[in-house]
Amino acid sequence: METFSLITTIIALVMGVILVVGFIRNIYNNRNNSKTIRRTLIGAVILTLLAVAPFQYFKYTSDKSNFWSYGDNTSIEIIQPADSIANRYGDSLSYHSHFNEVQSFKRWMEHKLRHVNQTPAYYSDHHWSQSIMKKYLAYQQSSDSLIRDVGHLFYALHMNNLEQPSRHIQKHLIKITNKDIPYFPYIQGLTHLNSRSWGNLDNSEKFFLASIEKGECIEESYAGLSRLYWYFHQTDKLEALVYNSDTENLVPFGIRRQIYFTDFDWADYWKLMFDYEVHHWGLINAGAAAILLVLWLLFLRKFDIYEPEKWKYVIATFFISVLTMQLLYPIHDFQWAVLHYYRPLNPFSDLMYITVSVGMVEEFVKILPLLIMIKFTKAVNEPFDYILYAAIGALGFAFMENVQYYYESPYNISIRGFYCYLGHMSFSALIGYGLMLAKYRGYNKYLMFSVFFLVAAFMHGFYDFWLIDWWGQEYFWVSYLVIILCIHLLIYFTNNTLNISNFYKPEIKLNLDGIVYFALIICVICIMLGFSVISYVIGFNHGKEFLWVTVTQLLFYMFFFLLSISAIRNIRGYVSGIYVPLRGLFPPAKNEIDLTGLGLQLSISKSHQLEAELLHDLELLNQEVQLLRRFVVDDNLNAYIAQLSQPVMYNGYYTNQLILIPHWDHLNFNHKKRVLTNVYVMESDDIIAQPFVTSNDLVHLGKLFSLKIT
Repeated sequence: METFSLITTIIALVMGVILVVGFIRNIYNNRNNSKTIRRTLIGAVILTLLAVAPFQYFKYTSDKSNFWSYGDNTSIEIIQPADSIANRYGDSLSYHSHFNEVQSFKRWMEHKLRHVNQTPAYYSDHHWSQSIMKKYLAYQQSSDSLIRDVGHLFYALHMNNLEQPSRHIQKHLIKITNKDIPYFPYIQGLTHLNSRSWGNLDNSEKFFLASIEKGECIEESYAGLSRLYWYFHQTDKLEALVYNSDTENLVPFGIRRQIYFTDFDWADYWKLMFDYEVHHWGLINAGAAAILLVLWLLFLRKFDIYEPEKWKYVIATFFISVLTMQLLYPIHDFQWAVLHYYRPLNPFSDLMYITVSVGMVEEFVKILPLLIMIKFTKAVNEPFDYILYAAIGALGFAFMENVQYYYESPYNISIRGFYCYLGHMSFSALIGYGLMLAKYRGYNKYLMFSVFFLVAAFMHGFYDFWLIDWWGQEYFWVSYLVIILCIHLLIYFTNNTLNISNFYKPEIKLNLDGIVYFALIICVICIMLGFSVISYVIGFNHGKEFLWVTVTQLLFYMFFFLLSISAIRNIRGYVSGIYVPLRGLFPPAKNEIDLTGLGLQLSISKSHQLEAELLHDLELLNQEVQLLRRFVVDDNLNAYIAQLSQPVMYNGYYTNQLILIPHWDHLNFNHKKRVLTNVYVMESDDIIAQPFVTSNDLVHLGKLFSLKIT
């Protein structure tokens, strides 16, 4: 991990130098344009304030130094174990304190296991777990029987939480002399439950009920009883708990939702899911997610230059995506409760599981807003709209997802504010790009949707696998390579769809400098927002440490993002292939230079025939022409519309324009020697407005030579 971080940091620093040099060069090139200089300097001041002001503010105002609970009493990465971990007997009979101490580790462990397919036993060697075990093993050596009972009892509880073999746990419970000791019934019930044996079903139920009757750990006892009934398919007893107003809120959330789902109780099901969503909404976490959402939305809008979408459609798509995201819950419940498809431990099987359960399911609900807009509105009417509306659907999904992640921990704000939004937009844009190709290139729409959907789903699953699989986490850096690909694909799709817009207007230019600057603002706000929240809720020292770690982690990807944007080429009709976005660092290749305005001398070749029956006088082609403008044909950047010095008669009509394309791909019209040139003519002016133009759309007149006029 350290080696990978070092490499990316060094590359990021090089990229940073390149961006600074580009900034200075931009100022120098526009030194006579006072308006541009003024705007550039104002932008630099704003960026500096965004980066420095929060740091200085919290440096002198934030005095928090202890962990502050954030969210549903879940830990944030910074866990402060109870003081009683030390081997001391002073509070040995404070049963409630012992219970909370052991269960606090369990809550921390469950938080870690929420996304990773690891077993609780994996954490038995963790230093916190070892401290708990050492403490209660030491209690068992006491000469006082009460203290020994405490040692055996809470050691057994800890072993249950780690899902150790129940037969070993029973050896400790048997040694307890006082069977009326607090929490004994609950821990006995838990031990019988973890045995997963039908023979222990009745005993487990008896002990959980005894614990409830004693009024001890009511919530945990009902949770254990619910899991018992669920595991052993005691549906009647489980439904009695779920549909009892006194106990329904004590049944674990996951079990309640699956009971409502299998019973087709949609009213209670959606009420439960609504309460779950609302529970995660807070001013800080929802506000942070909303700020980043708006920034990314404005970023997308900056590309929509030819036929800007109405805000009512943009906002409607966002809210549709918020609604379609809710379909995740019934789809996953169908997967678990009906198909019984649960997450495996085997890495290869887990990759397939994540691809299906995460990739396919999430990409399906994310692309629905685009499909709805295509079906029920006329808003999606240019190639870029397929990228825009797909990305907006992804932003709505990512926003709702981030509200929950930010609720869990403010440490998620910056990382997910960058990776999550970009990743989700890229995966959805991939599907949108496939639908665009079907629309504008005539491919089968069902085939294109299926292929691009499966590719996007696999990419999504492949990205997540290296982050949440117990084996894949060792190679976490593979996910970062996927992020690089995602950044490139999003810009690639955006570039290509803008170039083939059916609303293209040559006088409208993409403001790349402005977009790069705005993207840089997003990057700075993304980092400083996380720093500000952590400094506010936890303390400045934690915020400062977070700032350093996050900057080193995100720097490379942010600079790559900025360079990718700067590499965009807004050329009418040009659809590029996949490329490494470093062309912004070097002068353009010769065959990429725009030769508009160049004069050429055409000459007929005796060795290459022209279509004599289509042209009235072939000799008229021996004339001077001027390249009027670049006209991309078959994605060839060297094709041009040429203005003739005198018109020629073609097929009975006069034309004063021809399409000229070098015969050899490695040459262009700027070559110092004669260039063998293919000559085409357009039979209709409507061809100019087509998003894609191929040689089949033109009439080939033959070949001749062209020579640059110096």
